[in-house]
Amino acid sequence: MKKLMFSAMDFWAFIFCLLVAVLYAVLYGKRNRLHQYIALFSACVAGILLSDCLAWFFRGADNMLVILKVSNFFSFFFSYLVSIPFVLYIYGAADKKPGPGAWVVFSCLFASFVLLCVSQWNGLLYYFDADNLYHRNNRWYWLVSFFYVIENITMFIILFVHRKRIVKGRFYGILIILLFPLLTVIIQTFIYGYSLATTMATLEVLLFLIQLLYTLKVYAARQTINGDEEIRLQTFGDFQLFIGSKPVSFHYSKTNELLAILTDRRGAYCSNAMLCSLLWEDDFDSDKNAYLRKLRQDLFDTLSTYGKKDIILHRRGEMALNAEKVHCDYYDFLAKKSMDSYMGEYMRQYSWAEDTNAFLSQENAKKY
Repeated sequence: MKKLMFSAMDFWAFIFCLLVAVLYAVLYGKRNRLHQYIALFSACVAGILLSDCLAWFFRGADNMLVILKVSNFFSFFFSYLVSIPFVLYIYGAADKKPGPGAWVVFSCLFASFVLLCVSQWNGLLYYFDADNLYHRNNRWYWLVSFFYVIENITMFIILFVHRKRIVKGRFYGILIILLFPLLTVIIQTFIYGYSLATTMATLEVLLFLIQLLYTLKVYAARQTINGDEEIRLQTFGDFQLFIGSKPVSFHYSKTNELLAILTDRRGAYCSNAMLCSLLWEDDFDSDKNAYLRKLRQDLFDTLSTYGKKDIILHRRGEMALNAEKVHCDYYDFLAKKSMDSYMGEYMRQYSWAEDTNAFLSQENAKKY
C-alpha cells in the first residue's frame, strides 16, 4: 500500500512537472534564454519523479532487480543533472556568462556522478538486499551530501555576488529555491524512508509555474489596452511613459532612464557608448555594456506586450526614439503648441537633463 501511494504521488508530480516544462518551452522557449533553462530544469525534475515512481512501484518485486537498479540510477542522475540548468539560470538572470562558480558546481556534479557509477558495482552509496529492497550505505552516503552542499553554497555565493543585477522578485525566488534542496539534503543525510527531495523539487517547479502564470496575467492585462491608445511621454516634472491614461513601469528603473535619454535626443540615434556615459556617468566599466543590453531587452519586451515596440528604432550599436509615433510635452513646447506647460522643471530625476532644462528656461523667458 505504501509503495503504491508513493509511486502514485510521484507519477502525478511527474505529469505536472512535464507540463510545466512543455509550457515554458512552447510559450517562451525560443525567445527567452531564462525560460529555456526553466524548461530544462522542470524536465530534469520530471525525470527524477518518473525514476522515483518506478523505483517505488517495483520495490521488492521479484525478477525486477534490473529495473530497480536502472530507476534508482536515473533518480540520482537527474537529481545531479538538475543543477546545470539552474546555475545557468542564475547567471542568465544576472546577464553574466558562467564564471568560476559554475565550474565548481560542474566539478561537484562530476564527482557525484563518478561515485554513482562506482556504486553500481560495490554498493558505495546504496545497495539492494536479497528481497530487492533499496538500502542506503550510511558509511559513505555523506560524500554525496557533501558535494551537494558545496554546490548549493557555491550557487548562494553566485547569487549574492550578482544580486544587484537581478530583478528583485526573481532574486527572492531563486533564494527560496536554493534553500529547499539545501535543507532537504541536510535532513535526509540523517533520516530517510521517503524521498523528501522529490517533494521539494516539485515545489520548486510550482514556484516557476506561479511565475509563469503571473507573467501571463500581466501580459493579458496589458493586451486589454487598445492598440490605438496614444503613447504619451511626460518630460516636464518627472519623466514618465503613459499608454492611454496608464503609466508604464519596467523591470529596471534604469530602463525608464534609457527611454528618457532617447526622448531627450528627439529621434536622433544614440550610440551605446553615449547611452552608457549618461546612464552611469563616472561609474562606467566594461560590465555596463552587458547591463545596457539587459535594459534594451527590458524596454523592447515591455513595449511589445503593449504592441508598441515600433516606437524604438535600432541598428547595430545604436538606438533611437521614433518621435513621429509619440506625443510629448517637450516636443509640443518646441513646436510652440503648448508654451504654458513648462513650469521650470524638466526630467528632474536625472542630472544629465539640466542642460536641456536650462535651454527650456531660456526659451520660456522669450514669451515675456
